[in-house]
Amino acid sequence: MKLRIPRLLAIVLAAALAAACTPGGGSIYFTLENEVKVDDASLPNRITVFDVVNSGTAYYAAAGKIWTALVAADNFQVADVVPAPHAVDICTALAFFSGELYGGFINGSGNVGLHRTASLSFTPPTPVGTAADVLGAQIALLKVENSLLVAVAAKPSGLAFEYFVYTSPDGTTYTELALDGAQLGPIHDVIYAGAPFAAWFATEGVNLYSGAGPLSPVATTGITAGEELRGLFQLGSRLFLSSKAGAVYYSDNGVAWTRIEAPLISGAHPPLTRFAGPVGTGILLLGSDGYGYYRIDTTDLAAGTAAITRFPTTTIDLYSSSVTKFTLDTTPDPDVIFAATAMSGLWRGSVAGDGSITWALE
Repeated sequence: MKLRIPRLLAIVLAAALAAACTPGGGSIYFTLENEVKVDDASLPNRITVFDVVNSGTAYYAAAGKIWTALVAADNFQVADVVPAPHAVDICTALAFFSGELYGGFINGSGNVGLHRTASLSFTPPTPVGTAADVLGAQIALLKVENSLLVAVAAKPSGLAFEYFVYTSPDGTTYTELALDGAQLGPIHDVIYAGAPFAAWFATEGVNLYSGAGPLSPVATTGITAGEELRGLFQLGSRLFLSSKAGAVYYSDNGVAWTRIEAPLISGAHPPLTRFAGPVGTGILLLGSDGYGYYRIDTTDLAAGTAAITRFPTTTIDLYSSSVTKFTLDTTPDPDVIFAATAMSGLWRGSVAGDGSITWALE
């Protein structure tokens, strides 16, 4: 999703209107195989969730507002809101780093930039960075990689936006992780891949970038020309890469890639988003735009029988949702996973030992 101000505000305003009417109580939805009861918690159901992060003691969910819940709590409570820097600000990105919560905010007047807080409030505002990096920029992505805070900032460039990647060791000083050339398309994902790669990777449009900094386009083999590349993930000694065309690529060296496709739905492969995992034994989860999520059993890669399969049984609402990203918490027993969706709310899952998940709508 391109995080240009008019489109993003339209999405969030639509979410706010939908949130004005929150269905209550439990509901019964038909699934492909059986009926599943949805335990409807207290958050609005028709909201777009941008991020969910874990501080170790609490979860935080950015969906315009920032809601919070103790890790030990059963669900989020609609009254438990972390105040934004200003009452009209909308949070579109979150990260927890070095004991503080970082949020990227916008409002009707434009970008509010990146702020941080060690308390349960962004008030008074505490902006970070300088005019040369993230100060006042639109924050398209926040995450922690290689013990650094990573921020993708979108800045006006004529009639379009140009995208920049910055890293910070302390949340105060920011260094550009430069990508060769002007990045006029959204940077979908950035990761630091450890051994055997020891390099940064980023996806932008049809391009895969890699290096220690600056990052350069990778001359890959096996990736279909013209496919828009999205999520990145490392599991063991392999890298995984998803595409809007419904493919997943995996590689042992970041250059030569093997392609597998998600099953056709109405004659087309589903657009894929970001990864999470592993759950169970070597199972990766992968979101999609409008088709819920998918599973890849990576233990089948060596035998050449790995396949992308749609998750088996859940509610119709999640089955037809756009799952933009996941947050996996392996500290509790069983593991807890959150699925952030576009206009289908926040879903919490309890992960069984075989990787199957029981979902409830927050």
